[in-house]
Amino acid sequence: MSHDSLRISAGISRGGETACGSARGVLLFSILLTGIIVAAFAVAADVPVRLSDLNATLDEIAPHARSYPPTFSSPEERVQTEEHLKALLTKLDKISDRYPDDENILFIKGAANAMGHNLDYPGCADKATAAFDRLLAIDPNNRRALYEYGGFLSGTTLLDKAIPYLDRAIQLGEERAHYTLAFVYDKKGDLQRALPEFEAYLKADPENATAKKFVTDIRSGKASVHVIRHEATESQ
Repeated sequence: MSHDSLRISAGISRGGETACGSARGVLLFSILLTGIIVAAFAVAADVPVRLSDLNATLDEIAPHARSYPPTFSSPEERVQTEEHLKALLTKLDKISDRYPDDENILFIKGAANAMGHNLDYPGCADKATAAFDRLLAIDPNNRRALYEYGGFLSGTTLLDKAIPYLDRAIQLGEERAHYTLAFVYDKKGDLQRALPEFEAYLKADPENATAKKFVTDIRSGKASVHVIRHEATESQ
């Protein structure tokens, strides 16, 4: 065999190794790329939820929309607050699908949707009720949830439904629930039951001017007027 033949044969042999090596390289690259894509989807499906960010947004909105009627210092403030709340509600719907029984997520979702209801967003009452009901089914003695749920209901026509949640919150040491419960009884026209609740609250917050005024007014026989929702929440 000539050297040229050997050279050609060697070239074919080497060329075969190069082609095989390229094929293996492509295969390895494809496997690596597929792994990266799968990992990316896995991470996207389980992005860590920053509860601090959710709570910060909730705290920003609460002074304006936690009670009914909502209050704003300007139309611009209302627009900005509503933008933030709508974004939060959308985010919570997605997060709660991934973490349906997370107590922190359920609480934030309930509180945020209660605020949405105070701003007349359709469907928020049902979502607030569902979130609080689920949370309290998991943890019936969640004092914070009992208080917030009772507070939400106290701003609707479902005053009777609010009472047991607020009573239970009080039993678990939530002093603020006395204040909310006092207003529930006051709205119902039951001033004799409202008075001791205001008085109990004043033991924890003796300088609260509003509670002190209500105590004085009730004792002097003055009537009080409060604004409540004129429609019940969707879930009854």
